Amino acid sequence: MRVAIAQHLPASVKTEPLMSVPFVCVAGPGHPLARRRSISAGDLRQYVNVVVEDAPVPGGEASGQRRWTISHVAGSLSFLRNSDGYAWLPEHVVRWDLQNGSLVVLPIEPEQDRTLTFSLGYRQDDEDCGVILEFAAMLRQGVAGWRGPREQRRASC
Repeated sequence: MRVAIAQHLPASVKTEPLMSVPFVCVAGPGHPLARRRSISAGDLRQYVNVVVEDAPVPGGEASGQRRWTISHVAGSLSFLRNSDGYAWLPEHVVRWDLQNGSLVVLPIEPEQDRTLTFSLGYRQDDEDCGVILEFAAMLRQGVAGWRGPREQRRASC
């Protein structure tokens, strides 16, 4: 491994938090859950949970007993817009749908903060340390908007 971005990295590499991605639980406005004022984890088990294949689910396993696995996020959005299920998806992916009303955030109780944090990792003893540090700086700059103001870090190999 030269450079990696992942949730979990081996202890043998230098890591630093890179970005956090907030997830929200959403469904179409016609879904029965969308009409409720409060939803427990047990309530979710009665409905189809739409999951994007190999997508991480913050907070552990999906809580629905009935699960549809979709291979692409666009397919999951189509199911959700038709009120065919609910899903935990990255907030930035569903922002447009939330703004135009084709999806709604479900009122899960107790309110849950589900966020995935991704770290940047690289080996400190790499012979291309200068190039790696330059690339890491570009990544940090590119995702700075995700984290807001942050402490400047100076990495060294």
